[in-house]
Amino acid sequence: MTNDDAMRLRPRADENRSNLLMLWTHFQAQAGDDKNKMITSVSWLLGIVVALLATSIGELVPGKDLPRPLVASMLSLFTLLLCATACYLVSTFSDHASLRYRLTGEIEKDIDIPYWKRQGARQPGKWRFFKDVGVIFDFFAALSVFLAIVSVVILAYSLSALVR
Repeated sequence: MTNDDAMRLRPRADENRSNLLMLWTHFQAQAGDDKNKMITSVSWLLGIVVALLATSIGELVPGKDLPRPLVASMLSLFTLLLCATACYLVSTFSDHASLRYRLTGEIEKDIDIPYWKRQGARQPGKWRFFKDVGVIFDFFAALSVFLAIVSVVILAYSLSALVR
């Protein structure tokens, strides 16, 4: 079911209570999918960022090979780009999920809870905890910003090593 199909059901919702439950489950599932897609894509991106940051730090530390600050600066620039992409993904998925959770909240106001209890369906209000996903989005946004700051510090250090 697309969002357009779901919104076409909305005007007839008073005539048929099952349409309300169908709308509620549609928007709830879409919001959950948005949250899961964000967690998957951003965690992969941030994992790559951490690996690249570790590699760039390894390029700066003198060991058996000479330090290569140019490689470290290029890697840190790339990680900065990946951190910006992760922040963009978090904000985009957060907007979509919050819109859909807001729509489920509006639909919950129209659902006659005793009717759904008599029909044996789950009461939508029991799932309110899962709508408070702002903490998850904030965590990934803060982690992306932290890794971007680490990337900038490594970039500054590697550029200063290039100048020496």
